Amino acid sequence: MEVKLAIFVCDSCIPSIEQVEGNYENIFRTFLTKANNEFETPHKLIIDAFDVYKYEYPEDVTVYDGIIISGSNSDAFSELDWIIDLVDFIRGLTYSFPKVSVIGICFGHQIIARSLGGAVDRGNMKEFGSTVVDVVNKDLAKNYFGFDNQFRIFEAHRDVVTKKPTSLTNVASTAQCPYQAFIKFNGEKVHIWSVQGHPEFTESIMTKIAESDILAEEPSDEVKNAWLDKSKEEHDGIALGKAILKLFI
Repeated sequence: MEVKLAIFVCDSCIPSIEQVEGNYENIFRTFLTKANNEFETPHKLIIDAFDVYKYEYPEDVTVYDGIIISGSNSDAFSELDWIIDLVDFIRGLTYSFPKVSVIGICFGHQIIARSLGGAVDRGNMKEFGSTVVDVVNKDLAKNYFGFDNQFRIFEAHRDVVTKKPTSLTNVASTAQCPYQAFIKFNGEKVHIWSVQGHPEFTESIMTKIAESDILAEEPSDEVKNAWLDKSKEEHDGIALGKAILKLFI
């Protein structure tokens, strides 16, 4: 089965990551390929990437089965022109083309919330590293995320969704971030699927983020060591990647 996806790239990678892992497009290609190989019969994946932070968009979104909105070091509540354009685009896409699934990852999760009438703001504290996320809707989590109790996902964020859009159902939560995963249907088909964490990240990527100042200017040695430790813990990224691809079966 052929699955055609568009990656909406919302930032460049920090140099230490790009030198080893490549850019965001490459990171998602690697992630989705690994997840695809978990199937007994893998899909034929066709992946295009658009740098939306540089105002690049597909001419026709309807040629895609789904769109994945990446993470970003920018704030989803920002009034930067490219972010306003992205919010408007996603709002129009979800209303006008409900057959195109929209997948949100971290910043993308927050952009979806903002686009549909929710709110995003700075959280009280950062979440970083492999994090246990508690399921709050077991049926939806089991059927569409692959877990009915808890899952572990790499987190690397400071902003959180503070108001859930009425059209979205929350599926998972943590103490620091009550809205960890959203889902919305168009009939029986999943229209929107999003997570606050980063299923596409690896231990290598998380380690390089922990060693940088991207989440905190000059973090203390104690904080940095804690982040490095949590970067090495188990996570369910590939299982969540498989759950994403299952949406298109």
